[in-house]
Amino acid sequence: PLDPTRVKLGGDGAALNTVAGLGAFLTVEGERVGIDGRAFGLLFPTGDATAAENISLTSMHVTVALLALEDARLRVEGGISSAHAPDLTALGPSFAVSFDLHLGGSLDVELRAQGTPFPYRQLDAQAGLAVHLNYLVLRGGWRSLYLNDSGLVDDVEHEDGFGGPYLGLGFSFLGGLRAGRYPGRGRR
Repeated sequence: PLDPTRVKLGGDGAALNTVAGLGAFLTVEGERVGIDGRAFGLLFPTGDATAAENISLTSMHVTVALLALEDARLRVEGGISSAHAPDLTALGPSFAVSFDLHLGGSLDVELRAQGTPFPYRQLDAQAGLAVHLNYLVLRGGWRSLYLNDSGLVDDVEHEDGFGGPYLGLGFSFLGGLRAGRYPGRGRR
């Protein structure tokens, strides 16, 4: 029998309104359980053209596949997330849901939403397509991000909402592939 281990590794860039974003992720999962780690950095323009404010967001989740079919995978996730800014470092619980659906050929739909309810608030949602070229994967779609510091920085609530296209490149591996077997099947 084949090893059911799936590994996804990738990075993407996003143009979210006037904010630029760069992200990276690593997912390792077995038949039903896995781990998912993500990092996303935001570069905010400021009034001074020579300066910018950086915010980085990270998360580490345990994933459980509620639906694990050859052409579809629905996961629930739970773990921790963090937000780091010049005047803020916050850590909180994080929850997510993700869904991958193989449309045929080398094309997939990928949907994901992640939220952090406290001590800061974050909602991050992505909807996109993935094109598998053997082990190489090209991804693109739309990302929306909501952040609220809940007044942790200066007792004044600061909130921002962003949305825009993203484009990424990554790798997807299915453990235990036999020679000659198309790597696209069962890649969720």
